[in-house]
Amino acid sequence: MGSEMEQAKLIKEQQRFDNERGHVFVVRGVCTRLACDAFLNYGGRRPVEKMTYGAYERWRGNKITSRRTMWEGIPNDLYENLLKKSKIKKSTTLPNLSKNDDYGVVLNTPREINWPKEEADHFTLTTKVQTVAGLSLMVREGLKIAHQYRTERCTEPMFGVSKFTYGITNIGADTKTYQNQMGELFDIFLTTLQECAHDLNIDVVVSCWDKVNFNMMQSLRVKRGLKTFFPYLHEDPNFRKQKEEAERLVDIAAVGKLVVFAGAGISIGSGLPSWGQLLNQLGQTLKPPIDISDEEWIKMDMLSKAEIISRRLAGTNKALADHIIELFQTFTKPSVTHYLLASLPCTEYVTTNYDELLEIALKSSDAAPDALSILPHNPDFAAPIWVLKMHGSVTDRDSIVLTREDYIRYEERASALGGIIQAKMMTSHMLFVGFSLSDDNFFRIADTVKKSLPENSVFGTSLQLPHTPMQSEIWKNQLDFVNFSETKNPYIPYSARRMYIWLDYLCAITSSENTPIMDPRFKSVCSPGQNELREKIETFMASLSVNATETIEFQKLKDVIESFRPPVNSHRRSTA
Repeated sequence: MGSEMEQAKLIKEQQRFDNERGHVFVVRGVCTRLACDAFLNYGGRRPVEKMTYGAYERWRGNKITSRRTMWEGIPNDLYENLLKKSKIKKSTTLPNLSKNDDYGVVLNTPREINWPKEEADHFTLTTKVQTVAGLSLMVREGLKIAHQYRTERCTEPMFGVSKFTYGITNIGADTKTYQNQMGELFDIFLTTLQECAHDLNIDVVVSCWDKVNFNMMQSLRVKRGLKTFFPYLHEDPNFRKQKEEAERLVDIAAVGKLVVFAGAGISIGSGLPSWGQLLNQLGQTLKPPIDISDEEWIKMDMLSKAEIISRRLAGTNKALADHIIELFQTFTKPSVTHYLLASLPCTEYVTTNYDELLEIALKSSDAAPDALSILPHNPDFAAPIWVLKMHGSVTDRDSIVLTREDYIRYEERASALGGIIQAKMMTSHMLFVGFSLSDDNFFRIADTVKKSLPENSVFGTSLQLPHTPMQSEIWKNQLDFVNFSETKNPYIPYSARRMYIWLDYLCAITSSENTPIMDPRFKSVCSPGQNELREKIETFMASLSVNATETIEFQKLKDVIESFRPPVNSHRRSTA
């Protein structure tokens, strides 16, 4: 009877998922490395006939920094090798797939160079119509053509996600042409993307380089009504608790007390195998290979499996850590989860992951473009953001925690790291994402905190894809749970996508309160009250004497006011 009820729940849940339309995610950073099916970049007014392979190569070179190049996500060696094999002249014009001469949808990864399906397609959008409406039509044309081209090549989305996903830069944000129309441009841009996502049933990830543009995008979503962008959180009564929990975290984030704890689950959307899948893969490469269908192997816990593989590899020239490093260094594309976590108003991150995907996402925006403190092996006390690598990193072979022996020795090797995590659990609120809560080291750390805190002290929120009644019982009165499925064995890509949308909602409601009202570019979309406030502040600032502006109190006031202004040169760093 129980299994029949579970099956009925699963069928009902899948029907709801199937009826959900595409979604527009807004992230902070240049996501040219995003794990997606295609990426669309704005090329401005560059004539389509000048988009050649030679220009393509030059843009990948030193004339544009690696952070700003639109081709960052395409492997250099892959492009160069394919170009040599294809015998295409560099002066050959890149193909324009648009049937409208006013708009260029230029394919940078055409069929002629046999671009592999496992790599995202790249498009450059150009337009001769330099108006806000013209840009809107260009985006609509570009997404439609990109999706049509991609689905002709591939029947399924990449990285095991439930919908085709397209990354797109914040169109027009780097051009002086629209400096006085940015508010109007952003508003129409969001509307166009939302309509395209719904009509084509795709997910779109729009990236904003700096904090000002990101906050303005979020403010516009709130102004237009979050129900428009997050219908299932507002309309589905089964997920009302998800919405309420996100709203509860707003006040915590506002005072800088939200700490992200990321587990291996966040990297599955980038194509990385789970820990269990990884051990099975390694087990089958051994000689003799491990029979992963063997009942004893299936029942064995992960640490014991890792211990067996490690011992089998002891007689070879490659240890288990070397295999891990070799595999993980091939994955360099953060998922939308990484970018969403990097977009939260957080400065402290803890992760059990060996990969550097979270670090790549954090470094892609103006939040920490040049400095990121990696604990414990690469600390930078001047960096605005730190990431604690609880189980080591691929950049430090000796730090990697893999086997039961490593876990046993963890406390003596990394007691300082455990102390930092304990302190954060006692003084902040942890958001657990992609973490199963079954890690032995974490249990020991949490147990110490549990004994120190008063009874019924909740120190975190855990996001869980399947329904986890047992975990909820174990961590009762210590963790709040947000489940993205009502069943114990859901279809993971669907429930994972709901988690992505929840994180996007959290980004929207924690960032929209910082509307850049002092930025004249957004005057057209600010409310009358916001515009009046800006004028009053400007009048007040202009009326102050030199003596007043030299006081400590004025400097503090100025810092607050400046947080509502655009950073220096932000208009030039808003897109890839």
